[in-house]
Amino acid sequence: MLIAASVLLALVFASCIFWVIAWISAWRFFRSSPVNTSFAPPVSILKPVRGVDKNAYDNFVTFCEQHYQQFEIRFGVSDPDDPAIGIIQRLQANFPQCAIHLHIAPEIGANDKSSVLHELAQRAVNPILVISDSDIRVTPQYLSAVVAPLEDPSIGLVTCLYRTRPEPRIAAILHAIYLDTSFLPCAIIGSRRRDAIYGFGATLALRKADLERIGGYRAIADYIADDFQLGAHLASLGLQLKLSRHVVSHMVYGSSLPEQLQRELRWARSLRTSTPWGYRGLVVIFTTPLSIALLIVNPMLGLAALPIAMLVRGMFGWWILGKLNQHRLRRHLVWLPVRDCLWFMIWIGGLAGRRIIWRGRTMNMNKDGRVAPAPPTLLQTVIRPVDAWLRRRQGIFEFTHDSRCMLRLSRSSADRDIRLSDGTQVQAGDPILDIHFWNEQIPKMNGSMLKWATSARRQMELSMAQLAEYVESEKSLHNIQIVRARAALVPRRGVGQLQRIAGSLRFEMHDPNRGLLQRGHDFMENFLLWGLLRAFNAGGLRKNQFIRERHELWISRETLIRNYTDKVH
Repeated sequence: MLIAASVLLALVFASCIFWVIAWISAWRFFRSSPVNTSFAPPVSILKPVRGVDKNAYDNFVTFCEQHYQQFEIRFGVSDPDDPAIGIIQRLQANFPQCAIHLHIAPEIGANDKSSVLHELAQRAVNPILVISDSDIRVTPQYLSAVVAPLEDPSIGLVTCLYRTRPEPRIAAILHAIYLDTSFLPCAIIGSRRRDAIYGFGATLALRKADLERIGGYRAIADYIADDFQLGAHLASLGLQLKLSRHVVSHMVYGSSLPEQLQRELRWARSLRTSTPWGYRGLVVIFTTPLSIALLIVNPMLGLAALPIAMLVRGMFGWWILGKLNQHRLRRHLVWLPVRDCLWFMIWIGGLAGRRIIWRGRTMNMNKDGRVAPAPPTLLQTVIRPVDAWLRRRQGIFEFTHDSRCMLRLSRSSADRDIRLSDGTQVQAGDPILDIHFWNEQIPKMNGSMLKWATSARRQMELSMAQLAEYVESEKSLHNIQIVRARAALVPRRGVGQLQRIAGSLRFEMHDPNRGLLQRGHDFMENFLLWGLLRAFNAGGLRKNQFIRERHELWISRETLIRNYTDKVH
């Protein structure tokens, strides 16, 4: 115990020294003068986008309002049905004086962001590229500030720090405290090394010619830490990396605390893979957790060290938030010890393991930082053949090879008479089509529920259009006048919400009386539903957004074809 106490005491002391050094480094960083130059070559701003963030339009507008002589903005998405396309088209209409382009990027590697950036970089017409994430907001002087250092031919990459703008939710506030009081000072200290390799997605400014020299984004398309890899590849050419004094704003949107911690665990494992020794060296930033550990091991030393350590940490946090004009976030600084303890646990979790959840997909990281789909879990190995066997027994088939379609079909017969509001009616025993969800192709419930609902709605409308085209063109289905869907999961807000969703998709709800035998069947089916969700879309269980109820939704052939034909694309 004496050795453990001595080690912990030394680490607490080293941690206090670290924050003093961070204080001095940050003071010098913010005190330095901005680059003053007339260097302003034409710029191509590259914006990879996926889904719709809250206030995304307002974020994009700040890039259109730059006080810069000549620039273009190229947005890119990987999904032709991405809901962000509508926002970008609105931007094009509202800023006709700005050269705004939209591109659909084919996949070239495991990292779809790199795939999009590869397409955008190839399309860019200007010699300077400025890459920025979709949740970044900037001032009108942004381009001038980040491009100016590239006047020096020895500088190959300019990147920016970012201050947070969190939503008033606990997960967003805790994440903002971490970024502003821990990540930012560590980045400033790391940038002081001449051989430092770094790059932050908030801003990456570089020459298009240098990007082509490293093989473009195709060379890093299989890495999860594409920002870091871009800096490393440019540094290998003998070019220096520059941390701009200009600080942009990072919009931190609300998500559940487990989702946020899972995202930070992914970052931790990515950072450990990129800089193994640098990651281990982060132990010195955990002043509060180390002091608490010392208190447990040696109460006498801990009682002496804990107040001093928390005072040093708290004073630095208060000061850095002031320098960032984060006066509202200062009111939440009482959460700083909790935030440090959470990050310490994430750091420990990041020391081992290569499995990550990335944009709804379970991936494995190799030792060099490349990612690949993770091998199936034990549950997936068990549930897939069971699901396939049940599909064969029920005659469920796929009517399209389009990976965007989330529906399968089976033929059956009506179990009772049905009459719909448009006059279509069938009698018991008449042939009908049953719709089944294609589990593997339902959008993954990862991140914002609004994003998932928007994505799922657009994909469902596309799937219905494909179904309408198939029903109209397939001669063997011309005698089928009605299509049925069985809803096994209902939004937690109740049946009323399901009816509104169904009605907007032109379905009608007609539920039969469910006997004891059917209820027993539903009870057993719930186990299969749990397995399918856990195997294919575990976020649906974690979010607890649905309850298990059975309802039947019906749509006539005429209504289906009339409302969805010619909407496939």
